[in-house]
Amino acid sequence: MSQNETLREALLEIEVLRRRERETLRETEALLEILRITTEGGRPIRALGLALEKTAEVLGAEHVIIGRIKPDGLTIESATARAMVGATINVDPDFLTKPRNVLDATKTTRLESWCKTCPTSANSLLFAPLNVAGTDQRALVCLHSEPRRFTKKNLSLLQRIIQLTAQALRTLELSSQNALLAAVIDGSSSGFAIADATREDLPLVFVNEAFETLTGYSREEAVGQNCRFLSAEPRDSPERIRLRQAVKDRTEGRFLLRNIKKDGTPFWNELSLFPVYDSNGTLSQLVATQTDATERVLAEEDTKTARARLRDVLDHTNDAYLMVQSDGTVAFANDGTKDMFKAPKSKWRPGTSFSENWREYIAGMPASFGALPDELADPDLDALCRQPLGIRSNLADGRQVLFRAQRTDENSIVVSATETTAIRNTERLLRQRAAAVENAQNGIAILDEDGRITYANGALGGLLGYGSEPETLGRKWRMHYSVPERADQLSAEFGLSENSEILKRKTSEGRSIYHEVTRTCVEKVGDVLVLRDVSSAIRNRNRLIELNNQMEEARRHEAISTLASGLAHDFNNVLSAIAGSATLITTDPNANDEVRSHAERISKAGGMAARLVNRMLDLGSTDDDASVFDLRAALGEVRALAEVNLSPQTSFEVTAGEEALSIRAAISEIALVILNLVINANDALQGAPGQIELTVGIHASSDKTPLAGKLLTDLTYANITVRDTGEGIPEEHIPKIMQSFFTTKGHQGTGAGLAMVGAIVKRLGGAIFVESTLGEGTTVEVALPLFETSSSEQEHGFARPDLSGKAIIVLDDQLDVAKVTAAFLTSCGAEVSVLDDPELAVETVLEDPGDWDALISDYDMPGMSGGDVVETINKQVDDFPIFIVTALARRLSDTRINKTSVQGVFAKPVNLGHLATAISKNESSK
Repeated sequence: MSQNETLREALLEIEVLRRRERETLRETEALLEILRITTEGGRPIRALGLALEKTAEVLGAEHVIIGRIKPDGLTIESATARAMVGATINVDPDFLTKPRNVLDATKTTRLESWCKTCPTSANSLLFAPLNVAGTDQRALVCLHSEPRRFTKKNLSLLQRIIQLTAQALRTLELSSQNALLAAVIDGSSSGFAIADATREDLPLVFVNEAFETLTGYSREEAVGQNCRFLSAEPRDSPERIRLRQAVKDRTEGRFLLRNIKKDGTPFWNELSLFPVYDSNGTLSQLVATQTDATERVLAEEDTKTARARLRDVLDHTNDAYLMVQSDGTVAFANDGTKDMFKAPKSKWRPGTSFSENWREYIAGMPASFGALPDELADPDLDALCRQPLGIRSNLADGRQVLFRAQRTDENSIVVSATETTAIRNTERLLRQRAAAVENAQNGIAILDEDGRITYANGALGGLLGYGSEPETLGRKWRMHYSVPERADQLSAEFGLSENSEILKRKTSEGRSIYHEVTRTCVEKVGDVLVLRDVSSAIRNRNRLIELNNQMEEARRHEAISTLASGLAHDFNNVLSAIAGSATLITTDPNANDEVRSHAERISKAGGMAARLVNRMLDLGSTDDDASVFDLRAALGEVRALAEVNLSPQTSFEVTAGEEALSIRAAISEIALVILNLVINANDALQGAPGQIELTVGIHASSDKTPLAGKLLTDLTYANITVRDTGEGIPEEHIPKIMQSFFTTKGHQGTGAGLAMVGAIVKRLGGAIFVESTLGEGTTVEVALPLFETSSSEQEHGFARPDLSGKAIIVLDDQLDVAKVTAAFLTSCGAEVSVLDDPELAVETVLEDPGDWDALISDYDMPGMSGGDVVETINKQVDDFPIFIVTALARRLSDTRINKTSVQGVFAKPVNLGHLATAISKNESSK
């Protein structure tokens, strides 16, 4: 090798060495800079941040982070980019436990989750574990977006930097801990005082805010002084001597001292003292916590005083009081115990055995006495505690005593023995009296000054509607009652005294009951209330009055009915003469057309009058067999009967709902009620144009008071409403309109109509409501109880017949009447067709008689009468079932209607139950 080549190689080696030295120098300078930053960087958090920035500069990293290693990955705690702090990068924790240089993270299988969750692009990774004593394991990681950015030298340098970074992290954590400790001490509710233990006089170097509040001294006034400036404790007191020794020995201790505040206020200071040593084991500070215990000390003193007073009281009572500790020894026994249960040797002194004292007492009992009960011969105090009522026994000296025991919170047992001789004698007397009161039929109560019940015997709860005595107690007795009508009259009839009265109470079923209430003031007891049920006596009295009223009403009704029937009979004879004369005129060949026309009008009017008279005769007759029928069925004939009495200028509207309204009554009575109301409404119009509305439906409950009758809350009622637009009724007359012979029509009225209506409605269990406004009109509502058509039909013998499979035709020129009949028969199972054309009905039957099981036909129809229908069908079909319904059933004289030609004749309004039964019986007789 030439000299030039040798020289060139030597120069190259020198250059390599210089480069290495320069790199080593840069690394050393970087490490020194990081060391300077961690030691002189000011606040620990700032120093750590500068160290990370310097690390990124030295290693050529885009980002440097410190993260806490957790089971789910690496949680970033510090970073050169603030936005990355708090993020978690998913990675296997075991992957971070040793230093690594990852050239390309995207090609490393174990870092797939890292690449997805890292907040920045990081293809090159350089990291090493960062161990800080006493904390969770951490890692320092360098990141770069380009692959292969870090070398083995970078990894080696990182491991050296790690040691300096760990020191900065430890400093940060220590700073945080110190800050937390200072915050806790300064924010504590207890006073803290720290003294310098390295100095002989132990001057205070720190006091917290609670110390200032407790003592009244500011921090500036307290620091530098010995803590004894607060003391008000005598120097020779045991507690101060003990504190002085603890300070001298530099030991822990807890003391209760009398101190004084800056303003001179004394207080009890509960002081805890403990020493603090530095890292070399040398005592550096004495720390004292201070708490104001004044309230507790005063409370304990009050407790001691109360205990002394209690002991004094117990010693001056005749009853025995004894406390036995958990080990069976006596803790306390009053003089009553020593007197009642004499123990000559032990004398129930504290510390002696309870069993020993009791054996001495048993041994001293006279032989003639016998023995105590088994429970007291050898007392089991635990068993006695489980008997809340205690044990009664007689003592040898004849006294009766009640033994009781109770366990305290400290597991001691307090035993008491109370003499009950006088009490038991009194109890026996009271039991006898209480038995008499409790078994009395009348209700007896004791009231407080507010009228509330403080005692109630067994009968009182039932009289007031309660199930038991506890439900009655505490309630005001007067809240159950109201003053009945004619209260003064009732009191006079029953001959009550001044402190007695008759009151009324409503039961939960809506029934009224009456009580005779006597209230007497008894000294030292209160007001004594006695209740006696007089409901039966008042009901009998009211029933007697009602029967007398009904008898009077019946006599009046009978007189009116007799008079009306007689007048109608005589008027019928007159009408016969009028109708006959009109017939003669119309058949007279010499009469001209005008005369015949007048005669025909007379004949027609006479026919209508005769029809009205016959209907009135039917309505006036008695109907002893009350039936169940649909109220809507009565509307058709009532409408026809009413219209002949209405003024030509009166508009009359009748409305019935779709719902069936089954009631149980005499049909003629219901028709009479409706007819009277409609005629009265027409009279109220006084011949002027007006409107009358007749409506039937379900009665809606309200708070209105009925003018006559009453309603029960558990029943449903049908409602008949008649409303007119007449002149109205004066308010003062409304209460009188139901009275017999009261009328506002002068000589045009009798006053019998509404009286009769009221009697009928009350007898049927209904009620009447009247509302009227002068100049606007009057509304009368009649509520009648609905007849339940299920179980009630069976109970009263009104079961619906079964018409299943029966095909029936209902013929009536008034379709609303026919539909009501059809609805009832359909409810019995029949298939019903409704027709209003007689010729069509006859044609339908004759076309195929076998398809039909019965025909129900009205009698009075235009074109063909019911007699024409019967005659036509009977000529062509033998034994076809036909039933006739007519308003003139009692006056029907058509010879074509007889027992042979028809299966039955029924008066309108039709008793639908009887009609359906007749159809069913006719079928069963075939």
